[in-house]
Amino acid sequence: MHELSLAQSIIEIIEHEMKSRPGARAEAIGLRIGALAAVDAEALRFGFEASIKDTPLDGMRLDINITEAERQCLMCDHRYKLTALDTPCPQCGSSDAIPLGGDELDIEYLEVDDGKS
Repeated sequence: MHELSLAQSIIEIIEHEMKSRPGARAEAIGLRIGALAAVDAEALRFGFEASIKDTPLDGMRLDINITEAERQCLMCDHRYKLTALDTPCPQCGSSDAIPLGGDELDIEYLEVDDGKS
């Protein structure tokens, strides 16, 4: 289950960022995960929550945004969403396409309470 190692890597990133913000508390982290990234979002959520239990990050929210896979046809330039990994262009039927998204795993934001409000 590589989702647990992904969760631990995300936690390390959060902990590294929080070192530069003494006294602040991490409230939430937002991830953008592509539909083709081979990440089980619920397994990642479970691993994240289990890993932060009884730590200073306990109670932190993990927001996950799943993005669709999109391609651009090299024959007719049509942009389309994938319904399966080998989806041909719905306009011309070509299988020659470049990926435009759907395989990403990015941190979108880290929400921090600095205690000043």
